[in-house]
Amino acid sequence: MSKDQLVGSWVLQDGAMKLDHLAEEIERRIREEFKSIATADWSGLFVDTDGDYWELTCPKSESHGGGAKCLTKIKEIAARSVYDF
Repeated sequence: MSKDQLVGSWVLQDGAMKLDHLAEEIERRIREEFKSIATADWSGLFVDTDGDYWELTCPKSESHGGGAKCLTKIKEIAARSVYDF
């Protein structure tokens, strides 16, 4: 796992499915540190306070609720080629 990508997952804890610590970190960053820029199908583009672009995807989108999320830092040129902003 690199600092440029966070991949969350679901874990069974006390008989219930819950987000693991990486999935919770993704949710925290989206809520507290990122600004939403654009969306495309099952993905979203965010920018952080340093001006870095982050793409949010659901690699196991066949799972209920889209599954756990993945957050990947991407270059601006890549972001502009996928998202209309």
